[in-house]
Amino acid sequence: MDREGEERESSEKLAQLLLYFHQNLGGEAAQRLEEAYRELGLKAAALKAMKEGPWHIQARAIAELGRMSMGEVLFEVLQFTDHENEQVRNEAQTAR
Repeated sequence: MDREGEERESSEKLAQLLLYFHQNLGGEAAQRLEEAYRELGLKAAALKAMKEGPWHIQARAIAELGRMSMGEVLFEVLQFTDHENEQVRNEAQTAR
């Protein structure tokens, strides 16, 4: 695996770890995890995947942004509520 692939895999694992803890914590701890998600560039990576990836990657990115409470991207997520793929549409419609 090349360096870029290793970095992508590490970023995905880190995002999954933050998601896990975010779902199980609340209050200030959850807010700090949201800040870390932003500062580590994971929000930007999810936005890029949402805009440029194939449908299954788009759906996963939208779900991730919603679960991490990235309300500031809600307008961009809502652009996918009429997507041709049902899973992408459903994720966009249920994002918070």
